Amino acid sequence: MGLFDKWKEKMNEATKKDPMYQGTMVLLYNLPKEKGLQFEVMCESLGVQVVYVDKADYLQPLGALAEISGIERTDDVYEGEGFSEIMAVMKNFTGIAMVNFKDKMRRTNGVATFQLETTLHDKNINLNSIQIRDMLYAKKFPSKEEE
Repeated sequence: MGLFDKWKEKMNEATKKDPMYQGTMVLLYNLPKEKGLQFEVMCESLGVQVVYVDKADYLQPLGALAEISGIERTDDVYEGEGFSEIMAVMKNFTGIAMVNFKDKMRRTNGVATFQLETTLHDKNINLNSIQIRDMLYAKKFPSKEEE
């Protein structure tokens, strides 16, 4: 086996994605460019697809943004003020995959943590980004009247 063959074999091994993350996706909101690049590199190494959600798409159903068949995009375009929190909606993560993913985020220098996060499931696939942000914000920061 020549030097080139060894290099080629090593590169093929390096590009193999972890099967735990097969079909996973993160819808990502408001991540600064520098930290976004580091996050994207980390996700690519695992095989996690990253979708940066534009403010204009905030009224689209989460399921449409996550490319779930049967959930179509609408003609609505969001023109209001956005929100500033770093938010992530994660698709197809098992419990152990989520734990490993979060651990990898903690151990990777320069990768931001999410201020708001949730997983995509049957109860929220038809919600839009503004609705899910408001729900997550209310859970994380309940008003004094609700306490």
